[in-house]
Amino acid sequence: MKVQYTAEGSKEKYNTLIDPYVLEGDNLKLVPVLIERDAKVLYDTYSQNPETFQYFPDGPASSFEEFKKIYTSFHEDATRLTFTVYDKNSTPERCIGSVQLLEITPSHKRTEIGSIWITPSMRGTYALMEINYLLLAYGFDKLQYRRVQWKTHHNNIPSQKAAIKLGFTLEGTLRNHIIMYDGTTRHSVYYSVIEEDWPQVKDGLDAKLVAFKQ
Repeated sequence: MKVQYTAEGSKEKYNTLIDPYVLEGDNLKLVPVLIERDAKVLYDTYSQNPETFQYFPDGPASSFEEFKKIYTSFHEDATRLTFTVYDKNSTPERCIGSVQLLEITPSHKRTEIGSIWITPSMRGTYALMEINYLLLAYGFDKLQYRRVQWKTHHNNIPSQKAAIKLGFTLEGTLRNHIIMYDGTTRHSVYYSVIEEDWPQVKDGLDAKLVAFKQ
């Protein structure tokens, strides 16, 4: 799949450590988030499926104000870049979720794909593959990073299975890693793709994306 990159303003505008781009694949477009422009669109999508936040440390949002506060905290963290995910095949293009690059560390050329949520649909598996393809390509091909990681709640089995299917390698578990919004303790399961893996992972994702269309 060919990835199209469109410059989207300055690092300062988006309060991030990397150059922000709109990322486009065959069916999806990832647009960096500006709170005042995008929070309502994201909330309208999120509010249809609030359970998507159950494994996030901040937890579900019960109102637009609470949701906006969470996303504002994301924006205030310069080691993150948050995206709105749009379905290019709908008219107008429809918001179907959100994803982040986080733990952005230019000095060590690494980042993390996380905080993914998309609306449930028959195309959900395909969307997850394309989202990760776009962000992995951004990390390795555009930023020339050496590591992209994925971490998840120890109880989030679907996320753990997805990481393996996407080509990430299981590394291990950080025990008692995060205190969740409800006071429970989260162990974080870590996966990664490193620069040496990327060519094979890229070929694998390309093959799966093609097969999914057939």
